[in-house]
Amino acid sequence: MNMEAYLLETDPKSVAHEHDKRFLRNILKKEKFISVPCSNRSIMRGEALGEVIIEVSSDTELREIVQMVKIMKKRKSPLRPLFQTIAAGIVE
Repeated sequence: MNMEAYLLETDPKSVAHEHDKRFLRNILKKEKFISVPCSNRSIMRGEALGEVIIEVSSDTELREIVQMVKIMKKRKSPLRPLFQTIAAGIVE
């Protein structure tokens, strides 16, 4: 099957969702540990946090997180505070 036929057969939303999951996993793979403020579990591995975010987030929430990360990378802002906030919300 050629690539054009594959793209025509797949749902664009599912392709975008898979892209978002892959993007988030690649970003969080670079983070060794992320501290979770105000929690008993003070440290999470970046990869584990990525899987938890993907598991508990809807498609639109995941898309919003990816958009925030892209904007922060464009502005060369640190990503750790964003992921700390997300982790605190998930843990609580």
